[in-house]
Amino acid sequence: MAPEVLPIKICKGLRPNIFKYTPKLHADLITKCWDAKAENRPTAKELFQELKKLQEYQVNEDDSDIKSQVNEYDDKIKLNRTSEKRSNNIQTHPQAIYISRLLNFKNLPEPVNSGAIQSTLCK
Repeated sequence: MAPEVLPIKICKGLRPNIFKYTPKLHADLITKCWDAKAENRPTAKELFQELKKLQEYQVNEDDSDIKSQVNEYDDKIKLNRTSEKRSNNIQTHPQAIYISRLLNFKNLPEPVNSGAIQSTLCK
């Protein structure tokens, strides 16, 4: 994909898939950060506070909902790792560019949220 195409697709709602075993509380936080309207996204301070709260709950085990989601996630990850055969053979795309450079995007469309995110999280 040409470098100019990705930002346009993101503005049109393209978002990566959230890993299927991600705890719902984490997935909800991720989708808030992806909101097309900047004013709906958490600030860095709000994000820090939310992540700190999640970490404290996990350490103190005060919140059974967070604890159960994280434990379920850990169990599924362990199961997935034992059932998957991973290849150490990493192939590099011959046209890949591995240096940072400034790209000029003057006519990007207005950003929109992806409809696929909500349908994925509701499953």
